[in-house]
Amino acid sequence: MSATPPEPDRETGERWTFLRDVLVFQGKLVLDGLRDILLFPVTLGAAAIDVVAGGRKQGERFYSVLRAGRRAEHWVNLFGAVERREGGGRATAHNDPTVDALVARLESVILREYAKGGAAANVKSSIDRAIDDMQREAEIARESARETAARLAETIRTRMEKAKPANGDS
Repeated sequence: MSATPPEPDRETGERWTFLRDVLVFQGKLVLDGLRDILLFPVTLGAAAIDVVAGGRKQGERFYSVLRAGRRAEHWVNLFGAVERREGGGRATAHNDPTVDALVARLESVILREYAKGGAAANVKSSIDRAIDDMQREAEIARESARETAARLAETIRTRMEKAKPANGDS
């Protein structure tokens, strides 16, 4: 096998950051979708009330709902993982009322448990071993596929050379 083993600490750190980002993104997608589902009828209702009942300013209720939607969008920060990875992300303070702040709090609790060597450490170790095993098996399969492709290409080349007429006629 030609693959060199990755540096364990760096690789598992990047792996866990990646897995965290995937899980957080999926949760944010759910929240973002719920927001969108709720905004559809609520904005229509607010607009209908604004048209029928009026008010001091036209569309007052509708725009109020839009402002709430914008706050929810900020709270979710759907693509925050890209911002953080590329270095341009918002700083996440533990007291900032965002999904990222909630995740940071949860993550700090898990890291404290991990540092104590408790269940979090055992789970992380088990998951790391399982992922390492899957990646090793995938590398073996890739290498086997490369070897098979090379043998197939050689067989095809050999048969094509044998099929050529000896005197060069077509």
